Amino acid sequence: KKVDTIIKLEDLNEAVLFNPRNAYQNYNCAINLSDRTIYTYMGIVKPNLGNASYSTSGQLSPLLNDPYYKTIGVGTRIFLGGGIGYVAWNGTQHHPNVLRGENGVPKVGAGTLAVIGDLKQMDPNWLVGLSYIGYG
Repeated sequence: KKVDTIIKLEDLNEAVLFNPRNAYQNYNCAINLSDRTIYTYMGIVKPNLGNASYSTSGQLSPLLNDPYYKTIGVGTRIFLGGGIGYVAWNGTQHHPNVLRGENGVPKVGAGTLAVIGDLKQMDPNWLVGLSYIGYG
């Protein structure tokens, strides 16, 4: 059987956005030592150390500013996609028991957050899809 139809957000009773990995503490930096271009979810990584790709919100990073999760945790209200969201649980690849500096900030990848929010209350100016050339 086949169904061919259009479903709009306003047609749905409920629509929930769940994102399993956010706010990664000290995420990896990608470099490429090979002689060919590599296409990754972090963007294009050029050959022969042609660039470095990393992702951080720097000084605004919630988990770098709260390295031991004393303020941020399950139920914390957050800004998500232009609307209201909540921390649902720890995120994928969450690994809090790592080597840390004197200020508590991890020296390697550590904590992550899984978040959830009402998609119908979000704003398309803050929530868009994307695609990386050559990846996926």
